Parts: sequence; C-alpha cells; structure tokens
Amino acid sequence: MSFLRICLAASLSAAMLDASAAPIVVRVQRDAGTQPNGWSFSPAVSGDGRFVVFGTNATNYLAGAASNPLLRYHVGPRQFELLTPANANGAHSRPAVSTSGRYVVFETLATNIPADGTNGENTDVLRLDVETRTFRRASRAWNDGVGTPTATNAAARSPVVSGDGRYVMFTSTATNLLNGVATGGHAHLYQMDFSTGIVSMVDRTAQGAAGIGDVDPLESGALSADGSRIVFTTMAKNLATVFNGNVFDVLVGTRNPQTGGFVFQNVNRNVAGSVVGQNSSDRGSISANGRYVVFRTAANTIHTTDSPSNLYVRDLVANSLHTVALPNGYQTCDRARVADDGSVLMQCSPTPPASVIQLFVAGLGQAVPRLVTRNSLGAAANATSNAFFTWSADGRVSAFESEATNLVANDTNLNPDVFLAGDASALDGLFGDGFE
Repeated sequence: MSFLRICLAASLSAAMLDASAAPIVVRVQRDAGTQPNGWSFSPAVSGDGRFVVFGTNATNYLAGAASNPLLRYHVGPRQFELLTPANANGAHSRPAVSTSGRYVVFETLATNIPADGTNGENTDVLRLDVETRTFRRASRAWNDGVGTPTATNAAARSPVVSGDGRYVMFTSTATNLLNGVATGGHAHLYQMDFSTGIVSMVDRTAQGAAGIGDVDPLESGALSADGSRIVFTTMAKNLATVFNGNVFDVLVGTRNPQTGGFVFQNVNRNVAGSVVGQNSSDRGSISANGRYVVFRTAANTIHTTDSPSNLYVRDLVANSLHTVALPNGYQTCDRARVADDGSVLMQCSPTPPASVIQLFVAGLGQAVPRLVTRNSLGAAANATSNAFFTWSADGRVSAFESEATNLVANDTNLNPDVFLAGDASALDGLFGDGFE
C-alpha cells in the first residue's frame, strides 16, 4: 500500500513532550523502496491532524499526476490522492486545510481549472471541496459574469480557511474585487463567504473606509477555526484605536455577529493597552480556538521583560502577554504557530557560525524549548527546516518541510521532503494499525 514519508517526533505538545524519548521517523514515499524524485513543499495539516496537503514536483507519488500538483494524504489508511487536475496548466502553492480535511484552499496560476468565475493571468485563490470534487473561486471580481466575463486585475495571495470551509481570507492589490470601494493602491485583506458567495474587504473601519496602508501576506494559522478572528500585519493606522505611527502593527480582528464586520485591536501593546511597541511587529498567528495570538516584534516596551526570542504570546481571554524562551545556542526565532493550549511551534536560527535552522516547541511559560527536528538518536537535523510548517488545533500533530538527510535512514534523494511530527498517542490514534 502507498504511504506518506513522514517524520514522527515522539511528542510535539509541550505538555506531553518527553525530552528523553526518541522521535519516530517515516518519510513521504510511494513505498519502502521508492524515494520521491523531486521536491515536496508547503505542507498543511488539517485541524484534526488526519490529513496533510502538500505540493510537489516529484512525478512518482501517483501515476498520471501532472507537474507540480497538490496531493492530500490521509494518515489513517496511509493513502494519498491527487487534488488538482492532471492537465492543470499552472503551478499551485500555499495550501490551507479545513478542520476535517474536506476543504482545501490554495493559490494557483492554472487557467484551466473548472472553477466558477473567470480565469485570468494572475494568481487566483480557489477552494476545493474534496468530497464533491468541486472547485470554487474565492478571488472573484465583483462584475464577473455581469455582461462579459471579468477576471481580477491583480494576484490573490496567502489564503486561509475557517474550520468548516465557509470563510476564505486572502490578500490582494486588485481593484475590482469590490464595486465602488477605493483601495488607495494598497494590498488589502478580503473574505469570501461561500454561504453567500459574497466577497468583502476585512481591513476597513466601522464607517466602511479601507485601511490606509498595506496588509502583509497572511501567515498560516492566521484565522481561528470558527472564522470569528483573523490576525494580520498592516501599516494602516485608521483601524485600531492604539497603534504605532511609523511601523507595522499586528492586529486581531474580531467579527461582529450583528454586522459581519470586524473590530480591531493591536496585539503588540502592553497589558494596559496604552503602550505599543516602538518597532515593527509582524507574522501573527492565532490558535484554532481563537484565544492565543503569537507574533514577532523587536519592540521592548510592551512587557516588563524582553522576550529573548522576539516572540510573544497574547492571551485574548485573560488579557495577558507572555514571552517565549529562546533555545540555547540560538539567536532568534520566527514564523511561530500557536496551539489551543498556548504552546508555540517556532523556527529558530542558531548563533553563528552554526547555520542550520531548526523547529522547536515551547509551552506557555516553559523555560526551555524542545527540539522537534531531530532523528531517532536525538541528533538535530543536518539541514534547514523551512518556513512552511503548520500544526493541528491541539498541537499534537505538525507538518513541516525540511532539507535534512539524517532524519531517517537512507535519505539519498537530495530533495526537501515533507514530514509529519506528533506525539505517540496522537499518532497511534491516527494510524489505525499503529505507526511503525
């Protein structure tokens, strides 16, 4: 039977991780004797940890797969399937997955995928319903199909999806996603509500004015599972009441259930809410339950103790701010993801002359982060684990991309691979017949 080559670390959740336990490592490959003959990249794991979606230019995962397809791996039965059409005429990237794995959103340059709306030359964001094999377009011009077919006039990027697949959010500089809304030449944050088929701008004031400043591409994990909270980086100063006048801020938008619009607050501020960081903050991500936000900042005025890793976790329920520990021998951490218990999965860069970037996990308030990217002998990965990594809602299963060749035995394909890391009990539950 075909199976995915996966890296299974003995534990990922900080509360469960046993530092003395050896990771279990299995690679993504068609069978035990066939390594992927290309690069596998941009993995995304479903909220329940049962599915992993990734891109690849390998041609030996599935017979008949086109170049650069998206594949979905079902962990339990060890099966994977082709998601994008075999004849797609463009590359796909940046997938995100709903909680159950049914809905997959992604960027694509293909112009011949049979989705509703008009294909253009710019990157589009599509949503696939895997059960019905139906593609729908999230980045759709307001007047598409009104008279003549009309494609969006700029690329759509960095999609995220709610747990039930209803809401898809993305960034774009397009000026024809909405009718009569001045974009000011900025990149904005948009939402497609697939229950209504309506596209709306998220980064706008209660009076309807667009944010005056660019929105950065979204991080994976930027949207809570219920779609009620979104985290993003922006230069706009007309959205939140507390902001820094000269640099990027990280905002969390909370949906108003009556109006459908969002109310914004700045997360890179002190607990009292009166002081924001004097330097830029960015790369925010939110837990699936919408309680915790992790973000990066160079500011040193928002907490009584500077965070050595430059990462902070804000608890939106308790209105508290927490620093994130820096692993010994590392100088900074970046692109963090946060689980429902406040644990943080982060990419950390070592102090020179060391150069291999690794993944670590740190529990809320934990003093010593634990290494995730290590092999069964406890040795750290011998090459960088890249910026593309996600994890399940409970933080027990994570998917990541790595260039390492020592995470498993006989890794000789000289390509980055996709790995899955998780604690033993979680993986035993996912693999119905065990995970040897």
